[in-house]
Amino acid sequence: MLEITPTAKLRVMAEYETSGIWLVELDGVSLIEHEDIGLPQQLSDRFYKWIALYFGRLTDSGAAEWPLDRFNAMGRELAKELKNFVGPDIGIEYIPELPGDLAGPPEPIN
Repeated sequence: MLEITPTAKLRVMAEYETSGIWLVELDGVSLIEHEDIGLPQQLSDRFYKWIALYFGRLTDSGAAEWPLDRFNAMGRELAKELKNFVGPDIGIEYIPELPGDLAGPPEPIN
């Protein structure tokens, strides 16, 4: 099980073929797997569905139907559920997707 230091936090951010969860430490950011933190299977499955939605926009039809608002709402909800799972002592932030394939500023999740 991954031990998260007091200066570290978890980031929820979509990226192709990832878990969607990143460890942010003073010396950088690294991808972590759901098993690293013991994420429950149901929550893990929801993260993978969210990433699949992100990946689906690469298709011709997916790009035209990209539900950006719904995607970010799902991501924020996943970040809140992750916060509930890991507890109040671990910081969580969400990185929203913006138009033009840009990442927005970190949003702290309380």
